[in-house]
Amino acid sequence: MSDNRISKHQIKTFTGGYNLEEDRISLSIRDSYDGKQVMLFTRRLMERFVVALAEIIEKNAVHQEMYRDVQLSMATERARQDRLDGESQKQAVVIPDVQTFSWLCKRIDFREQGNVVVLVFSDKQNIEAAIALNRDGLLNFLDILYTLFQRAQWLASCFPAWIGQETEVSYEYNSPTLN
Repeated sequence: MSDNRISKHQIKTFTGGYNLEEDRISLSIRDSYDGKQVMLFTRRLMERFVVALAEIIEKNAVHQEMYRDVQLSMATERARQDRLDGESQKQAVVIPDVQTFSWLCKRIDFREQGNVVVLVFSDKQNIEAAIALNRDGLLNFLDILYTLFQRAQWLASCFPAWIGQETEVSYEYNSPTLN
């Protein structure tokens, strides 16, 4: 399929969720044109994505494993606190309505560009949605996925130990958001 037939979207913000009916993690996104859509993910793709995302984060950390794990654990905690502080400032939560277009993500590409990694989500046919994240953004994204795995009651064995699997999570209606 030619590239000009693919509908491309730049993700401005998203809200993570879990679709119990379909047993899928969802990301309700708002794109740079203020359009909304919902991306759905299978457990298999999410597990593979988590492993690859953690490898990218670890690659840019200190090379000695003992120090790397401590560094990443502390950085994740700091990024989590920054995100929670931002949520208290009433960041926009993306809430889809009945007419919001939903699609199944079948492929995720990583494109490293300097100090950021661009995550490109695709249905392998018609749609691409991309978001560029720096190191703290990647840590937040991984932490949000961990929270979503907990909400879905999926096994979190694909996550690295430094993500803080001992963290207790409580849920309210507000979903984790990354802006």
